[in-house]
Amino acid sequence: MKHKSNKTFNTALFYTLFFSSLALTACGGSSGSNEPSPKPTPDPDRIIFSIIEKGDIFSGKPYVLLNSGTDDVNDYQIQAKYGIVSSTHPHTGAEAPKNHLYYYVPEETLKNSDDFYNITEEITITSTTDPEETEIITYTIGADDLTNGDPVFKDQWHIKNIGQNPFDVDFSPVSGIDLNVIHAWHLSDQNKELISGKNVKVGIIDTPTDIEHEDLINKMYTPDSGKSYINTGVTQDEVLYDSTILHGTAVSGIIGAESNNGKGVRGIAYDSSITSYDILNMDLTDFTACSDDGMQVLNASIGYDETVEAYDPQISAIYQSFFENNIPFIRAAGNEFDEPDIFDSLYYISDLECVKYKIECQYNQTSSFNRGRYVIHTGALNSLGIKSSYSSTGSFIWISGMGGEFGYESISESSAAIVSSLYHSALSGFDDWDYGTPWRNNKELGEKRKYYTQSMNGTSAATPSITGVASLIIQAKPDITVPQLRYILATTANNDQTDGWNTLEYDKVTVSGVSGLKDSYTADLGWYVNGAGLRFSNRYGFGVANAGKAVIKALNCNSDPLCKKREKLPDDFISTNSEPCSSSDSGHTVTCIFNSFVNADDNSAIKNNVEIEEVSLNLSSLVLTADDTDPDECSASYGSINNITDQGVYYSKKLMQIDMTSPQNTASVIKPMYTIWDFSPERIKSTYHYNDYDFEFLVHNSSFFTEEFSPDDSFSVTFRSMCSIDVATLNRNIYILVGGYENL
Repeated sequence: MKHKSNKTFNTALFYTLFFSSLALTACGGSSGSNEPSPKPTPDPDRIIFSIIEKGDIFSGKPYVLLNSGTDDVNDYQIQAKYGIVSSTHPHTGAEAPKNHLYYYVPEETLKNSDDFYNITEEITITSTTDPEETEIITYTIGADDLTNGDPVFKDQWHIKNIGQNPFDVDFSPVSGIDLNVIHAWHLSDQNKELISGKNVKVGIIDTPTDIEHEDLINKMYTPDSGKSYINTGVTQDEVLYDSTILHGTAVSGIIGAESNNGKGVRGIAYDSSITSYDILNMDLTDFTACSDDGMQVLNASIGYDETVEAYDPQISAIYQSFFENNIPFIRAAGNEFDEPDIFDSLYYISDLECVKYKIECQYNQTSSFNRGRYVIHTGALNSLGIKSSYSSTGSFIWISGMGGEFGYESISESSAAIVSSLYHSALSGFDDWDYGTPWRNNKELGEKRKYYTQSMNGTSAATPSITGVASLIIQAKPDITVPQLRYILATTANNDQTDGWNTLEYDKVTVSGVSGLKDSYTADLGWYVNGAGLRFSNRYGFGVANAGKAVIKALNCNSDPLCKKREKLPDDFISTNSEPCSSSDSGHTVTCIFNSFVNADDNSAIKNNVEIEEVSLNLSSLVLTADDTDPDECSASYGSINNITDQGVYYSKKLMQIDMTSPQNTASVIKPMYTIWDFSPERIKSTYHYNDYDFEFLVHNSSFFTEEFSPDDSFSVTFRSMCSIDVATLNRNIYILVGGYENL
């Protein structure tokens, strides 16, 4: 005999299983009489289970059950249709105390369930002495649970993409295009704790986080320093004045929104601690407080002015301090792919070749904020598995995260943005990011979504998705260094050849040349393999982060020689050969050869091969010279500094391509033809009162990572420019700086 009852597993504290059938004659007749046997009085106290610790089907965290009835649980066989009921803890291997049991859902079972986000479970309890005595309990567990779920979690495709489209966008998310976070959550650290970002302190440099938000209020960590710009919160007046101030709250939710609280979303590192640094009230010098406050990773979904006026040598020093203190600085690469952030140039408005050829419109290594040598520059991917339309590209990109597109738009083709936290109060009269969208107007779910948004996007959204993954990695390896984190992200990323990720494929981009130079240029090489066997592209860096693979690699870092090597910071090696650059056509084509590398700290010659961590090219002396054959616009770029000069700079630097080749013959595009660049060494020299071009202006190239070069090897760089380059001045202070590890 089977009796079915329906209970909601998580909505009440106690679940009593009544076994009226356990009396021996409850299901059958008697031995010698045709009269029905009287049914015994049910005994409700034989098995009484209560949940003493809630679990989580999305991480495999077990529910802990206690039987306070009169019978021993060992007298019963207890089986689940989907999950597993066991007396052994699934992660620690420890045996449960007497009359305790664990219930959990294996990851593979969850993956293959009909509804990934909710499971209707059936628990069958059978007496070991009489198999006819059976009870079946049915209940639902998952995201929709009122006290232990996350009802808006189902919309977070960046964590688990099953093709869901609650947004009513034209192009639904493509199933499988996500960060493989669920697998990471099912892994355990060295202490047998599930990976969740536990004990990781995350600093968020952004607009202030709403510290009263229901999914963030329990996640905020306030350091002892008590600085005035830390965890300031967001007032209603500020939101009503300008709702973009909620940017930092959306960023925070992607990283660390609380899980299993019956509310909203969940963060990638849902057990991490968040500290909000209000960028609106900070100076550059305040950035160092992040080190003093014990932050283990920093998220910067922000950008200063992307023009050369944003040059500031302080920033390089700050970045170096973070690096030396092993604090990863994860930063948004920019959103200027098809919309340059320079609006006063007469020389590109009518003819954006970058848009025509689908290459980067603005060179994003002008601002000092974008040029940190070991900063983890992050590009954005959309829900279709393609680079987000706005996401900046370049040789400096390290990794790609999930940034989405623009969400629901009634007037254009649309695909999903990112779902995250917004504000703790549903204010009337404020500029709601999601006003009028089907997602917000849904009558059934609108109440659950009212403090959240489906419109977060940009590399601003992609960056916290990487910071969330980094937090999981840091939990797996708390003593991790920045080079180890960079190595793990790069070597575990999904690229165009990863199964299920052919959406990342794209062809190299060839653009028509400029009259008098070449017929054509390869402005984007597409995907290619470097000399160490790693795939790279200027669109995606080393690929899209894979949280599960990254955590596994972090757990095994010490057994990986290249990862183990990076427990120490790299040394710097600088090229020292004199006059490396030459030209045979009056500075329109300039070839530079860099060799004779020495240790930058003590000038000692290298004796063995060096494994590359990072390569930078100093361009502080890249200036132009007069040539009667050049267009008139070229002369404007080196005249006195004024608006006409600016226009000339835009023109001349747009019509320049810079390529670099490693000793292992790996080619890389540093600056593409037709990408607008307002770089002016003369302006920097004048503004900062340098006597010569002896300052540092490093642009970065990620693509040679883990390649090796010998003491006799050379790097080469080629400039091709419509306007003539002053080769003599260029030779004053051009060099290559390599961060790397000399093999001993």
